[in-house]
Amino acid sequence: MKKIILIVSCLALMFTGFGQDARKFYEQGIEQAEAGNFEEAIKLFTKSIDIQPEDYYSWYNRGIAKNRLGLYEESLPDFNQTVKLAPEYKKGYLNRGTTKKRLTDYEGALSDYSYAIKL
Repeated sequence: MKKIILIVSCLALMFTGFGQDARKFYEQGIEQAEAGNFEEAIKLFTKSIDIQPEDYYSWYNRGIAKNRLGLYEESLPDFNQTVKLAPEYKKGYLNRGTTKKRLTDYEGALSDYSYAIKL
């Protein structure tokens, strides 16, 4: 029984540390994006995603940073993952729609905009 408690305690500490690291990278990514350093922001959001891949905010903000650099094709998978992880997150659909529009997928853009309006 003591071994199980020790293992659970160690796992809890380990996962808590990972979450804090992911949050740190996310916050640094936001700071870099706000300063206009989008390439650095992308690297930091990627580190956050590597640690905590279920955090849709990191996917979303990495997509935004890629868009700001004109990397529309590269940002689309980030927005796809955003709406997969958070299907009620309106901004995910709006920005995916904008990205699709920039890639001349007007039907896809209209579909995302329409869905966002319904949310």
